[in-house]
Amino acid sequence: HSFCTLLVVRMRAVKRCVAAAALLATAAVATISSSSSSSLPDCFISMGDWGFNDPHVASMATHMATATSNPSQYGCGSVRMSLALGDNFYNSGVDSINDPKWDEVWVSQFRDKAPLRNMTFLPTMGDHDYAQLNHDQAPNFTRANAQIQYHYERDSQWYLPAANYTYRQQFAGGMTVLFVMINTEALYACIHLRPEWCFQPDHAEWIDHVLNQSDTDSTIDAVVIGGHHAVVCPLGGHYDPKLDAVLVPIARKHRVSLILTGHSHFVAWSREGDLSTGDYDAGDLWYIINGAGRGAGPYHCWWTGLDMPVARPIDKRCFPFSLSTD
Repeated sequence: HSFCTLLVVRMRAVKRCVAAAALLATAAVATISSSSSSSLPDCFISMGDWGFNDPHVASMATHMATATSNPSQYGCGSVRMSLALGDNFYNSGVDSINDPKWDEVWVSQFRDKAPLRNMTFLPTMGDHDYAQLNHDQAPNFTRANAQIQYHYERDSQWYLPAANYTYRQQFAGGMTVLFVMINTEALYACIHLRPEWCFQPDHAEWIDHVLNQSDTDSTIDAVVIGGHHAVVCPLGGHYDPKLDAVLVPIARKHRVSLILTGHSHFVAWSREGDLSTGDYDAGDLWYIINGAGRGAGPYHCWWTGLDMPVARPIDKRCFPFSLSTD
């Protein structure tokens, strides 16, 4: 596998390496640039659409373990945590905390690796976690709730205390980042699906309330939103303008630095700007799509002719992906 770059929270690129399908984003101020290990920024990992037991995901997990045990190789002082951006268990979630998929997908590939044993993972849930194989199927709450139950009864470092939650992480230099992990399936159901499937009609208000509280909290230095369904994405893919119209205005009026999502099976990022003109240099809010844990089929290879930072294939294949800002 090839490796490429590391991204800083406000998206100043650092010439370092990152595992092919797992995106490492630092949570340190962009001015930290010393090459000595003592001054390297802390990092966190994100992965999306990863819920298989297969060589692609196993390779990704191996790179994550390497990054955790040898962080300086990836331009990091340490790797503190990982975000799991939904579609954690294909094709239809788990049926209970005893489902064999926990061992097949989660324990054997991630938890059994010594460097990842003590890492906290912050999951969100995607459409497959609700067993929605198409938009004509109602969300299966029993399957989704099994992932929450697993946090309380089996592994507290599978940190999913509720479908929506917040998590504070302190990074190097005393920087505190608030992660607002949202259930985009609730938003999606209310926007698109049948009215009886709108299971959390006040979800947008909850997000706005949490972010409003963070605005006045002097102990919080930065805010990151994590979810599954994509909002702004320069590549298109599963980009949803109706979801964008609900979530992005909320993020813009608060001090959100970064929105991380999955759902589309590639990696791409852009800064807030005019998508119609391709001007991605304006604004402070960044969007990262990272659903590359799934790999990709040929219909996801949309990078030809694009002059913006996007995921490109390694060795002219559709997967795995690397990132580059060059």
